[in-house]
Amino acid sequence: MQTTAFKELLVHLHSSIDRVADELTPDRPELAHALRARAHRLPRAEDARLLLYDTLAAGLLDAQLFDRLMLRQNRAARAERRGAP
Repeated sequence: MQTTAFKELLVHLHSSIDRVADELTPDRPELAHALRARAHRLPRAEDARLLLYDTLAAGLLDAQLFDRLMLRQNRAARAERRGAP
């Protein structure tokens, strides 16, 4: 998955959870609080790079795949900074 698409997915996911929690707050504040607490465990878009390190440390990625993904993410970040599509 492209870095930009993954970040957009995380932003959309957090935004949706926040809206649902906001709607629950008046009638079910305990449920809204629990939802926000669970959502807090999801990474934020700005922390997406850390996920690769976490998956490597957990043994879910081998070193070669980790390297390829990091290179791909670095290229995407450079392209974003340059304003490439």
